[in-house]
Amino acid sequence: MCCKLWKFNWKTKAKNEVNAEGTFDFLPIERLLYDWDEEFGGNDWAPDMKGFRPLDMFYESAGCVGFFVNREDKLGLYLYKFDGETHPLHIDFDGYLKLLGLSKGFGWWQNALVEISTGEHQPNVDDFKEKMPQIFPDFSYDKFIKLYESLRIDKQ
Repeated sequence: MCCKLWKFNWKTKAKNEVNAEGTFDFLPIERLLYDWDEEFGGNDWAPDMKGFRPLDMFYESAGCVGFFVNREDKLGLYLYKFDGETHPLHIDFDGYLKLLGLSKGFGWWQNALVEISTGEHQPNVDDFKEKMPQIFPDFSYDKFIKLYESLRIDKQ
């Protein structure tokens, strides 16, 4: 049995003054069930990654969002940057889909969640705040923050 991919990419046109792109790439169910511990170092060099399963391989060579199985200490979804950093997003899958819809999958929009939850500046967030309303006039970063705060599983 094989499931189809749920993947989408967009990019502003060259003639547009704003240069931006967005993407999501959800893995099919059989890939979610695969034991990724070798690939993410969970059995070896990165024991904290034990049980990690990628869900959205939005930038396959740079980062993904995933979850942990059999890890009560790791609830919800996590942003994993392939430079070795892992950040809790403090949302579940339903929350992720809602925020994905609002963010239109803008490149590295997940960093905004890390910045909001930690208060630490993250790459690409300034671009997200500046360019999204230019590309999608109905986008409001304040509404994005409000939605995120309402969905956080660490505050329920």
